[in-house]
Amino acid sequence: MFDENGVDKTSLFGISTLPTLQGVTGVTGTGVVPSGRAGRASWIVLLMRDAAPQFEKRYFFGGYVGYVQSGAPRSFVLTATGLTVRPDPRIQIKYFLQRDVYSDDPFTPEIEPSEPFSLGIMLTNSGYGTAGNINITSSQPRIVLKGRNLLIDFQIVASQINAQSVAPSLTMHFGDIPLQTTTVGC
Repeated sequence: MFDENGVDKTSLFGISTLPTLQGVTGVTGTGVVPSGRAGRASWIVLLMRDAAPQFEKRYFFGGYVGYVQSGAPRSFVLTATGLTVRPDPRIQIKYFLQRDVYSDDPFTPEIEPSEPFSLGIMLTNSGYGTAGNINITSSQPRIVLKGRNLLIDFQIVASQINAQSVAPSLTMHFGDIPLQTTTVGC
């Protein structure tokens, strides 16, 4: 694995030690591909965050194949394949909600009116890559008062993403969150 200048960058990648094999019994020198058949070995390549910390970078992966055919050793170099690595997004999520919720007190005979309360979420992308197609589903709120769980019905009356109205729901479709930006939903 090397960069566009031919510098070895293997340390920026992790490679699975056990490849997925098709039509070949191994890749450590004892594998066999039956005569007239094809073999394939696939590895998972893991990218370290330093492979593209702030900007897109291009890397090349190659290798060689060695084998014995009719008793004679043979080998050839694999043509390097390019891979473009983009920076990671880094999403931090913060929830905000009101401390006090006002509704009917079930312990009094009067029916007090309910007041809307806000449940907010803030997503900050502190990375240098775009976070794509972000959807978050929040669970149903639960009121806890002095150790009692009060089961009440909630009605979502409005939802917004970045001050723009969206369909009222506990599922928010934020879409893409560009690098170094914050998106707010409530």
